[in-house]
Amino acid sequence: MRQWHYTQYGQQQAPVEQEQLLRLLAAAQVGRLDLVWTEGMANWLPAGQVPELSPHLPAAAPPAYAYPPAQPLGYQPAPGQYINYYPPAPSSSYASLATAAMVLGCCSFLVGTFLTGLAALICGWIALNGMKRTGNYQNKGFAITGVVIGLFWVLALVVIIVIIVVVVSNQH
Repeated sequence: MRQWHYTQYGQQQAPVEQEQLLRLLAAAQVGRLDLVWTEGMANWLPAGQVPELSPHLPAAAPPAYAYPPAQPLGYQPAPGQYINYYPPAPSSSYASLATAAMVLGCCSFLVGTFLTGLAALICGWIALNGMKRTGNYQNKGFAITGVVIGLFWVLALVVIIVIIVVVVSNQH
C-alpha cells in the first residue's frame, strides 16, 4: 500500500496509507485544495487535481449566489428583448411621500405660502422616519429637500413674528 503525505490547514501531516487518505477525503477532513504527495509524483498537488483521488472527493457545493449567464463580448439582446437578471427594489409608500414633500416644498417657493412649506416639512419628516424603520431609502433626497424647505419657511415665519413683535413694542 502506498504512503500519502498531505497538508491540512497549511501544515504537513504524518504520512498515511491510501485507504486512510480516501476515508479522510470522503469525510471532507481533507479537502480538494489540500496538497497531497506520494512517491512517483513530481510535486505536491491539490487533492482535487490528482486523478486517482478526485473520484473520492464529495461533490462540490453549488455556489451561494447564482450569477447570470455570461454573454459574449459585444452581446446585444434582440430588438424588443429585455433581460433583467436582478429584481427591482421593492417600492415603498414612503418614497411617494418623499416625492410629495419635495413637490410641496418647490410649490411653496413658487406660490410663496407658508402652509405648503409646513406640509412639505411634515411629509418629509414622516417619510424619513418611515424610511429609517423599513430600511428602504428610495427617494430619501426628496424627503430631505422637503424638510429643508419646510424648515426654511418655519424659520422665515419666526423671523417675521420677531420683527412684528419688535416693531409693535417700539411703537408703545
